[in-house]
Amino acid sequence: MDLTFCIVTWNSAATLKAVIQRIMKQNLLPNILIYDNGSTDGTVEMVKAFIKSRWFEGATIELIEDIHMEGGRVRNIAHCRYMLSQRAESKYIMFVDSDVLLPPFIMGRLVKELDNPKLGMIGVRYEPNANHVKMGATLLRTE
Repeated sequence: MDLTFCIVTWNSAATLKAVIQRIMKQNLLPNILIYDNGSTDGTVEMVKAFIKSRWFEGATIELIEDIHMEGGRVRNIAHCRYMLSQRAESKYIMFVDSDVLLPPFIMGRLVKELDNPKLGMIGVRYEPNANHVKMGATLLRTE
């Protein structure tokens, strides 16, 4: 499946591993682009360790590092997602927040729906428990 998962991170060391583990439970070998927005909690080091050790076997993971802007501010999410979309070379892009846990095997069904020429984007919101992190993502066709 020609799909890239695009994840923006900022101090996401506590959640990112679980997010990638859920991506790995899809019925595909994923491409994962991670745009780090100046994390200071070890997120970057963790992603680099994943890449170096090939801990997520079968996945292609690429890290884009950004630094804080003047005054320690971070870039807005739209800018980060734009940068990821420019780097992705796949037919489909799935924007996933760094605390989103996708249900296993959902991507095959979503991409099948997106193959409908009348659709260009699918938004997903999944809330299994009110006390859990809300889950949402957007799947786009690039062609």
